[in-house]
Amino acid sequence: MTWFRVFANSDRVPAPTDVAESIRDRFPQMQMEFMADDEGWLEAEITDLMTGHTWKLCRYCRDADDIRGELQSWAAWVEWQPPSPQQQRLMEHIITAKQVFTFQADEDPTSEPLGLALMQVLAAAAEGVYQIDGRGFFAADGALLLAESE
Repeated sequence: MTWFRVFANSDRVPAPTDVAESIRDRFPQMQMEFMADDEGWLEAEITDLMTGHTWKLCRYCRDADDIRGELQSWAAWVEWQPPSPQQQRLMEHIITAKQVFTFQADEDPTSEPLGLALMQVLAAAAEGVYQIDGRGFFAADGALLLAESE
């Protein structure tokens, strides 16, 4: 199982219709249902209409969900990685993130490509960078910013 995360500096909530449309462009069999509150959408359930398999995409807000401790932990993790030209900028980006999106890929062969597509869409929409467990941190366009070390 692989976790995918977006650390977003914009507090603008990506529009559910835009996210769903972007995913359907790549995965026409996917249906997304969003759950929301006063802060915007908090969670999306993604269903593969062909197989019935479902996944969750979660959105956490810096202030409403008090994720400051998690953000500081991620920035500290980046600091302990081998030196990189992007390291300082990446730590600052993570510490100041206003929202975080998470998706957990599972054994289904569609889940990792789906996770990657979600991260790229959300990172582009919310001024974010994304992280994939075991791989590293990436810019919204897919450029590697920091590879994970063993």
